[in-house]
Amino acid sequence: MTLALLDTEVAHDRWMETWGNVFAQASRPAGLLTVADLMNDFAAFDAADGEVAALRRQATLLTWEQFGHRLDTLKRLLHEHLCKELVFRIDREKAKRAIGDGKHGTQFGPEVAAIASDDVKDEIGEALWAWAFDRNTACVFHLMRVVEAGLIALTKIARTPVRGPRPMWSDYLKAIDRLLHPPQPMRGCTAPKMRKLGNAEREFLTDVHLHIRNIADLWRNPLVHEIAKSYTADEATRILDDIERLMVRIASHPKARSI
Repeated sequence: MTLALLDTEVAHDRWMETWGNVFAQASRPAGLLTVADLMNDFAAFDAADGEVAALRRQATLLTWEQFGHRLDTLKRLLHEHLCKELVFRIDREKAKRAIGDGKHGTQFGPEVAAIASDDVKDEIGEALWAWAFDRNTACVFHLMRVVEAGLIALTKIARTPVRGPRPMWSDYLKAIDRLLHPPQPMRGCTAPKMRKLGNAEREFLTDVHLHIRNIADLWRNPLVHEIAKSYTADEATRILDDIERLMVRIASHPKARSI
């Protein structure tokens, strides 16, 4: 008995080319391939219908044994090819937030994107993609680096330079605290000159300084100093929302020039 079958080797090449196009067209940040991407790019298979029809017209006569052999070969080749790709499924809304509007570093909004350095934008992106993939502790780690950049920007707004080769969070916080609460001079000593703050400036610096100090005490210090500390999905989301609001507030200050 014989069986008409299209040439499986040519068919395999067509399938591999089509799948390759789909994966190439659907590539996204972090190499993601979502179900939506596949659905959008399945139109590529419609174009392949004409190729399949042409192959059918070129069908050759095969025995059942030859048919089985070619089918096994095609199955193996397809399996080997598809095993080279990993497809991750993530929540659609999380993906939207991680991608932003498609431009580098815009996930925290235009105010932050306008003055943030590329390094800070990268940290924001890493934090959001870690959050999208439920790597919650990694998300918080990257967010703390974002806050550090915001803290440095706050000292520039306050015009309180911090000197030293490797200042720590506490150094920046103390510098702003000294501006808000000038130390009383010792008896017989002259008080250091401290510039006077207007009401609006004092309110802004006080609020943001306290906000960052709370972040340090609640989330940053446990993450850095407690090896076993980890964060849940709910905690990571709450921290992400809080830090986004903080960074937008700092970036929106009229004296903010860079983060």
